[in-house]
Amino acid sequence: MVQEDSVNSQITDSVTQANTINIGNGPASTQAMVDAASAETIGIAMHNAVTAQQNMQMLTSASITSACAKMISMAGVSLPQPPPSTPSTLPPLVPEKNDNS
Repeated sequence: MVQEDSVNSQITDSVTQANTINIGNGPASTQAMVDAASAETIGIAMHNAVTAQQNMQMLTSASITSACAKMISMAGVSLPQPPPSTPSTLPPLVPEKNDNS
């Protein structure tokens, strides 16, 4: 006859093994989560650094352009004008008709 308040030894072994696996996998899972969070954080930081660098380059280009425009306007120098356009000497695309044909 089986006692009602006892648990089968196979069940207790199964529960013990599951607990051992969970305890053994805990540090590895935790380290994996820390690594994933660190990689995400570093990726966002690098993205922000690249964006800041691009914005600074645009600001530098704009300030140089503004400074050059002010220097040109203060010096009273007029920019050279492009030469006047000359008529093209290329032959027409459509051949002319000859009345001799």
